[in-house]
Amino acid sequence: MKRYFTKFVFVGFLFFVSVTNVLANQSTSLSNSSSYPAITIAETSTASTLTDISKSLENLNEKIKGQGQLALVPAVSSFLGAVLGAIITLRTSSADRRADERSLLLDSLKWFEGGIQKRGIGISVIDGHWKKFPDLKATWVAVLASQAIYILSKSYKEEHGKPILLPEHEFLNLDRIVELLKRGIPKVKDKLLTGNPNQEVHDAFKKAIERHKIEEEKLSKAIESSKTEEEKSSNKKFFGDIEKSRKRLGKIEAKF
Repeated sequence: MKRYFTKFVFVGFLFFVSVTNVLANQSTSLSNSSSYPAITIAETSTASTLTDISKSLENLNEKIKGQGQLALVPAVSSFLGAVLGAIITLRTSSADRRADERSLLLDSLKWFEGGIQKRGIGISVIDGHWKKFPDLKATWVAVLASQAIYILSKSYKEEHGKPILLPEHEFLNLDRIVELLKRGIPKVKDKLLTGNPNQEVHDAFKKAIERHKIEEEKLSKAIESSKTEEEKSSNKKFFGDIEKSRKRLGKIEAKF
């Protein structure tokens, strides 16, 4: 009887170790998919917990030797208590890691305070965790819509009489933002307290494209009235650049 009981306890321990390894592997995958090295798995804590269980099992086997069935009750209770405590520790550790990651994701929105490259990093962080944190989608949609409007507002500027258009990296950022908004707005529109990101972004596209068209008309007239070939060539170049920018914006808007 004692022999079978020991086997039963040992099988239970092996089952627990298997579950623990699965949890640890899932947590490790969670950490490796993150964009931040600060989000790590407490492998030493998990190993320590398993070591404690192993010691508890050894103590249980020692107590079982030469004792009757009634004497086994305290020993088994002690062992099961150790297992339960280990499970609670592991679950709490996993919950803490998820909370830390969520906090870091919210902090990552500060990337959007920087320039083109930092904006690209912020978009990547959101894209990489889009499915994992559905409760953050409403916040992300609001931020991304604001970023799209900002980019479109500076899609055409003039400096010393010359047009300043969006660089290639900013077009890529805008394209990625539109893809995320297209997926996110339908799911969170009822959760947003103010604003209509869908309409606001469409209006921003319309305004930006219209501004390009106005400048194209001006340059078309300037080309005809150019006094020198150099001036005419310069105006043609500006016209071509603005036309290309307008068409690029139109393609991105069509996805939205």
